[in-house]
Amino acid sequence: MKKLLIIMLMLFSLGVVFAEISTKDEIIPDFMLSELSGEEVALSTYVEGKDISYLVFFTTWCPWCSKQLEAFQGMSEEVSSNVGFVAIGFDKSTKKIKNKLNKLGVTFPSVVGTTEIASYFNVSGIPVTVVIDKNGKVLDQVVGFRKIEYFSSFL
Repeated sequence: MKKLLIIMLMLFSLGVVFAEISTKDEIIPDFMLSELSGEEVALSTYVEGKDISYLVFFTTWCPWCSKQLEAFQGMSEEVSSNVGFVAIGFDKSTKKIKNKLNKLGVTFPSVVGTTEIASYFNVSGIPVTVVIDKNGKVLDQVVGFRKIEYFSSFL
């Protein structure tokens, strides 16, 4: 029984690894998302023309998400305008997402996440940060909090 459990865990782990990198080197689709105002916007609005873009998937109740968003806010204030940042929030209430971002002082673009974009990027844990190059290809995808120095290495 132990051997069967170990084999199942190993296979599950491999599936998670492959799921996380399945979008790597693919050009991402141009998802339609809702801004916090309710207006529909294409993801390309925020990433097109940028050398590097960071998509930060978060929830309002996650402390590590808050730390990651604060770190990216600091980075966004220090880098050139050729770097894009998009916070993609998940909560039943857009008001909660707005309040969280205001509390954290996040000023870069923020949208409400959808199951479609979460599914495409295999978001199963949070926070998740996706790094996209100027051609719209995924360079990296990180699950969990990571220090900003890691993400600065893509600049």
